[in-house]
Amino acid sequence: VVDTAYTGSCIAEPDPEPKELPPLRLPAAKRLVAIGDLHGDLTKALRAFRLAGLIDYKGQWSGGDAVCVQVGDILDRGDQEIKLLFLLERLQRQAQAAGGALHVLNGNHETMNVGGNFRYATAGADLEMAAWKRWHQFGQRLKSRCSSCSDTAMAAAAAIDAASVPDVPAPGSSSGRSSRQFNP
Repeated sequence: VVDTAYTGSCIAEPDPEPKELPPLRLPAAKRLVAIGDLHGDLTKALRAFRLAGLIDYKGQWSGGDAVCVQVGDILDRGDQEIKLLFLLERLQRQAQAAGGALHVLNGNHETMNVGGNFRYATAGADLEMAAWKRWHQFGQRLKSRCSSCSDTAMAAAAAIDAASVPDVPAPGSSSGRSSRQFNP
C-alpha cells in the first residue's frame, strides 16, 4: 500500500534548470542482466530478480555494482502493475546507492497504454488503479489542509486531471467499461 500522505506526492516538483539528456552509450558493466515482460506480475518479477542474484529474499537490492536493464512490458496481463512500478523505482534507487544500476525501458505495452489501447489490461489491474486513485486523492485532501506542505508540490499535484483515471465499477456490477476493454 502506498501512503502518499506520508511519502509525498507522486508528482516531482518541476526542475527550474533543464537537465542534460541522458547519454546514448554507457560504460561497459562488469555484470549485465536483462529482464523483460514482467506484465504486472509482482511474484514473477521478484522471482526473476532473485534468480539473477539482484535482490535478496526481502526484495532489497543485493546485486552490488551489477547493471540490470528491464526491457519493458511492465504493464498489462497482470493485476499488480502499480506495485511492480513502485518496486522498480525502489530498486533503481537501491542499485544506484550500491554502485549498480537498474534501467527501465518502455515496451510496446506501455506505448499501447499511452495511446489509449487497453485491450490487454486486466480487471484486477483496473481495480488496483482505482484503489490507488482513491488513496492519492485522499492524500491530496490531507495535504490541502497542511499549512507547511510545499506550495510547488501542491500546485503540481493539483494539475493532475483526476478524470484521466476511469472510475471502476464494483466487481460483479452490471455497468460497462467504455474506456477499457479486457482480454482474458
